[in-house]
Amino acid sequence: MPEHLKRASNSRIQKSNLLVDARYKLTMWETRIFIKMIMMIDHSDEDNKEYHIYPRDIIDDFQLYTDKSAYRYIREAADSLRTRSITFPETTENGDVYEVNTSILTVTKKKIKGKPDAFIKVKFAAELKPYLLELKEYTSYDLKYILRLPNSYAFRMYEILKSFEFRKKKTIDFQELKEMIGAAEITFDESGVKEIKDLYPLFGSFKQKILNKAQKHINNNTDIRFDFEPVKSGRKITAITFMVNKNEVIELEDVTPELPFIDPNDEDRLVNSFLQQVGEWVVASTVRKWVQQYPPAQIQQGITYTLNKLKAGDKIKNVGGYLQKMVSTSDLVDTAGKKLQEEKAAKKKAEERAAKREEMRALETRLNETLREKTDEACRAVFEKHPDAKENAFETAKKRRGSSYKADLTNAENMANPAFRAIFKLIVQERFPEQFAGVADLKKEVSKVRSAISRLK
Repeated sequence: MPEHLKRASNSRIQKSNLLVDARYKLTMWETRIFIKMIMMIDHSDEDNKEYHIYPRDIIDDFQLYTDKSAYRYIREAADSLRTRSITFPETTENGDVYEVNTSILTVTKKKIKGKPDAFIKVKFAAELKPYLLELKEYTSYDLKYILRLPNSYAFRMYEILKSFEFRKKKTIDFQELKEMIGAAEITFDESGVKEIKDLYPLFGSFKQKILNKAQKHINNNTDIRFDFEPVKSGRKITAITFMVNKNEVIELEDVTPELPFIDPNDEDRLVNSFLQQVGEWVVASTVRKWVQQYPPAQIQQGITYTLNKLKAGDKIKNVGGYLQKMVSTSDLVDTAGKKLQEEKAAKKKAEERAAKREEMRALETRLNETLREKTDEACRAVFEKHPDAKENAFETAKKRRGSSYKADLTNAENMANPAFRAIFKLIVQERFPEQFAGVADLKKEVSKVRSAISRLK
């Protein structure tokens, strides 16, 4: 097997350029499952191989929060991914070109009797296998560069731009680009006629809501940078020229996933109208539930009431939760007095919890300091008994994911990096656990205190 077709690492993604340029639309959760499956492929796999995806692995790989909702979203996305289709051109040996439209998955299995599986069972559709197992022209990138991209539009833009990184410059038809990233959705009716639903027919809207935001996140968080210029045919913009270069300086930023596009039908117009007012605090799915459950006038009354309190300078800790409470109140004006009393009681309780939280944080600080001292003492004891342990742990830490090791720095400079030092100490503990019995007990105490702090939030 050619070396480039072997699975290189657990964080490297290799994807056929035909699939990079294909037309499809996935949610970010569906995208994570799709990418995880591609990462699991070994190009010696048989065509009908069934892949077992552990939600825990997706959470770890994509550095997601570990609350229970993440597991639910992953399992729901696996179900919905089976209904998603992908469209791409296929050229035969005699030069004929076909438009292929296929599902991404052919099977998802979910146990409904007996002890639930810890994993999700999935199979790729047969039509995709040649472009997953027999890579000829492909794009390769590291998982770490897409972790902080906030939505599927930015992710697809990164993939497409990465595929022609070494050509530096490429012009893409405007309509084709929208279809490639899912901003123009392709569907087929029962008779096989293709229908296209253009979510961004105007370039100005596409530029503001997708291009500018994707440019910001890609340029700040990935290994490439890009600029773009619209191409006009008469007065109409028909294409976009992209200039792509290697990114020398990556400035990781905090990213908040952006709101999905709102289709212009009656229900969605209401959702969009309310989102423009409260999108800072609640997501589209929450607002949609409001629209489906409550009269529009009641929703607006709850939103206006909350916004007026914020303008008056009232401090609302959880604005999203407060909005939910106000929107669900059918007679907000008559119950305002009662709400005020409830808010005062809640404020007092919150102050008491805050005081207790600060007390527990002080305890956590003291315990962490003791933990560091005990860990350092145990490490020194190991190095006295095993002179080679320090060098061996350092060499292992250099290769460990997340250690932030830099080859251009000295050993002492790398050890000064808290991330590297933490990995180094962890490796010593893994190899000589008997020396760290007291440390393990302290870790349990720290964990208990952190749990108590979390419950007080």
